[in-house]
Amino acid sequence: MNLCNNILDLGEFSVCDIVETGYTAQKAGLHTVYFDYIGETIEYSVTLSIGEKLIIPLSGLSEYHTFLLFGLDPDQNKIILENDSVNYDTFRLTTKGIKSISGSTTTPTPIYNGAVIMFEQILNCLNTTTDGSLASNQAVAATPIQSTEIEVLYNGREMNVGIGTKAGVDCFFSADGGLTAKSEVSIGDKLYWNGSVAEFQLDTQDTVEISFLTPKNV
Repeated sequence: MNLCNNILDLGEFSVCDIVETGYTAQKAGLHTVYFDYIGETIEYSVTLSIGEKLIIPLSGLSEYHTFLLFGLDPDQNKIILENDSVNYDTFRLTTKGIKSISGSTTTPTPIYNGAVIMFEQILNCLNTTTDGSLASNQAVAATPIQSTEIEVLYNGREMNVGIGTKAGVDCFFSADGGLTAKSEVSIGDKLYWNGSVAEFQLDTQDTVEISFLTPKNV
């Protein structure tokens, strides 16, 4: 990674958090953030409008690790953040652990031989009526890195995803029509919804966003 010595410490975060960097887009278009991960590179890209804030999701990153990162704007210029009259183009953040949820413990993301990227997909929802209803006809379009966290967002709200369980969770992924919940999500799996737990049902006007880390060459 092309890092400088002017490093701004953003602080410590849970891997379930999002980071508000304080940067506001000066140009419209694709902005890309690169994380240094023990010699590997994690890439996260997002399209911003002028004046829109750059917010980075940490879903899928390993716990208890310090990351260095930098960003590029649509013209491939480094993103600069001013703090106390000092310009920074490199940033540091540290991840901390989270508690086990849904009967599963979190595990560090394994290192891959090559870059990984944050994959995001918008699912168009179906009408759900009972627990275990199919949430969308769209299947997962990429395979997550082993043991990475799968984040499901509804209107910006993070839903509780069942990892190998359907009980007591807002939603889960399945490859057999919802009969069993997947512990490791794969391409082709579909999302299922437990409205009684989430406390609301989905309809065809809704969308759900899923995100996770996946190898860049996939």
